[in-house]
Amino acid sequence: MRLSKRKNHVGRATGSSMCGMCAYDKIKPILLLRNRCCGCVCLKAQKYIEK
Repeated sequence: MRLSKRKNHVGRATGSSMCGMCAYDKIKPILLLRNRCCGCVCLKAQKYIEK
């Protein structure tokens, strides 16, 4: 299936544009790191509640 240019490219705050997959690849490590940090905080909170 072919996507239209509007759906295929993502506008960036810097004024450049890139395809959606490239934007996802650039953002993915940041999201994974943030989720991992949130998981650590949740585990610490659960251990504190159990005490």
